[in-house]
Amino acid sequence: MNTFRPPIWLILICLLWLAAIIWIGPWGEFPLNDDWAYARPVQSLVEHGTLDIPQGWPAMTLVSMIAWGALFCLPFGFSFAALHISMITAGLIGIVLTYVFIEEFSGNRRAALLTAAVVAANPIYLNLSTTFMTDVFFYMLLIWVSILSLRTIRTGSMRTYVWLMVALTIALYTRQFALFLAVSFGVGYFLSRTYSKQTFLLAVFPVFMCAAELLLHQYVFYPLLGFTDLHSPWMNNLTDRFFQPLSLQYYHYRNAILAAVGYPGLFILVLWSLVPGQALRLPLWGIRLSRWLPFAFLLALFIAHYPSMLMPFIINVWVDFGSGALSLRDGILEMAKIAEAPAILWQTLTVMAIVSGIMLTALSLNGLRNILSNFSLPLPFRSVLILFSLTFPAQYLAVITVAGLFDRYYILLIPFAALLIALHGEHRPLRRWYGAAIALFLTAMFVFSTLSTRDYHSWNSARWLALDDLTNELKIPADHIDGGVEFNASRLYTRDFVPKNPDVWWWVPDDEYVIAFDSLDGYTTVRTYPFKTTLPWVRIHELRVLHRNS
Repeated sequence: MNTFRPPIWLILICLLWLAAIIWIGPWGEFPLNDDWAYARPVQSLVEHGTLDIPQGWPAMTLVSMIAWGALFCLPFGFSFAALHISMITAGLIGIVLTYVFIEEFSGNRRAALLTAAVVAANPIYLNLSTTFMTDVFFYMLLIWVSILSLRTIRTGSMRTYVWLMVALTIALYTRQFALFLAVSFGVGYFLSRTYSKQTFLLAVFPVFMCAAELLLHQYVFYPLLGFTDLHSPWMNNLTDRFFQPLSLQYYHYRNAILAAVGYPGLFILVLWSLVPGQALRLPLWGIRLSRWLPFAFLLALFIAHYPSMLMPFIINVWVDFGSGALSLRDGILEMAKIAEAPAILWQTLTVMAIVSGIMLTALSLNGLRNILSNFSLPLPFRSVLILFSLTFPAQYLAVITVAGLFDRYYILLIPFAALLIALHGEHRPLRRWYGAAIALFLTAMFVFSTLSTRDYHSWNSARWLALDDLTNELKIPADHIDGGVEFNASRLYTRDFVPKNPDVWWWVPDDEYVIAFDSLDGYTTVRTYPFKTTLPWVRIHELRVLHRNS
C-alpha cells in the first residue's frame, strides 16, 4: 500500500486556506443560510438522543452529515462553532482529495495542484466551508467515492469494491445524488471488461443497492426513526416545472443553460493553460476545436451585452455583495441597492466563463465522439476516465436544471471538468507568462473569496446582535419579528405555514419589527448596528432595526 506524501505546494495551499478561515473567524453562535435545518437534528441528537428534523424543508437524506456534525459536538456539546469546524475539516479534506483524484488518474501533478488551488480559491466553496451546509461535505464524499470507483475499475480489487459500497452508502445518506455515482461506476466497470455474468452483476449491484437504501430510508427509517421525508416541496419541482407559464420556463431554462455552461467554465478557467495547441486541433463535427474559439467569444460578447444575462447567473451564494446568501427581507426581494460591483467586472467574468464553458462542452463532446467512433469492449482505461467524467455531470445537470438552481450546486462539477482537461494536458513546465497569469487570477479569486466571506460573517454578527437585543433586552416575541430566513425558520418553522404576504414566505406571522439592510416604506428606523466590510463596492455598512408605523 502506497503512503500518500503531499507535495509542499499542496501543504502551502492548505495552510493558506486555513489561515484565511482563521482570519474570517466563523465562530458565531447562529445559523447561516439553510444550516438551521441541518443543525437542529444535530442538536437534538447530541442533547436528547433523538432526531428533530424540520420535515418538509430538507430535500436530502442528510443522515451522514448529522452524524458528522454530532461527532464534532461530542467533546464540548452542541454549538455552531463546532459545526463550522466540522465543515472546515470536510473542506480541507476535500481539497486534499481533489489533488489525489486528479494526480492519480491523470498522472499530471501540475494539473492536480492547480485543481486543488482552484477549489481552495473558489468563493462558493470557501463560504460554504464556514457554514453547516451540505455542499462541502458532499463534495468531500463525492471525491472519495470517485477515487474508489476508478480504483476498482482499474484494479478489479474486491477489497476496494467493498470499500466503495461503504463510501457510496455514506454519500447516499447525505444526498441522493450519490445514486448517479453508482450509475457512473456501473457504466465504467461494465465497459472496461469483456462481458461475463459476474461483470454485469458487479456493475449493476451498486445501483440496486442505492435504490434499495433510498426505499429503506423513505418507508422504514422515516416513519420509525424520523429520518428526512424525501417527499419535500423541492422534489415536487421536478414535475411542477413543466406546468409553469412559458415565460417562467424560458427564464428558468435560459439561466439554467447559462449556469451549466458558465459556472464550471469559470471555475476551471486556469486549467486551460495545461492544454497544448495540438489538443485543440482535434476535430468536432469536422471543425477543429480551436476554431470554436471565435464562435464562443462572439456568443459570450453577445450574452455580456445584456445585463439580465450577466454573472451571477443565479442569485444565491455568489452575489453582487460578495458571497453568502442575503437572507434579510430587502436582500431576498432585491429591494435595496446593497452593493454595485463595476459592470466591467461582471462582463469580463461572463465572457471568460462562457468561452471556457463552451470549450469545455466541445472537449466533452469530442471525447464522447472518439469513444463511440472506436467503440469495442473492453474500453481502454483512459476512455473509461473520460466517460466517468461525463456520466455523473450529465445525470446531475439533467436533474438540477429541471428541479431548481443554486450556484452552489455547480462546485460538484469541478473535479470532473478538471480531470477531463488534465487528460489532455501537458506535463512540461508552463511558459512564464502563463504562470504569472494563473497566479494573478487565483490570487485575485482567493482574496475576493476571503474578503467576501469575512463580510458575510460580519453583517450576520450584526444581525444576530440586533436580534438578541430585540428578544432579550426589549422582550419582543419572535413571532413579531422578521429577522430574516435563519431567525424565523429556526424559531417558527412549521410545515403548513401560510404566509400573509406570498413574497415574505419565511415564517413571519407579524412583521412589527424588521431587520433590514436599508429603510422600508411604512417603517421607522429605531436602531442601527454597524458592521465592517472590506469590498470597495459594498454601499451599506450598517443594519437597521425597523418598527412598523401605526
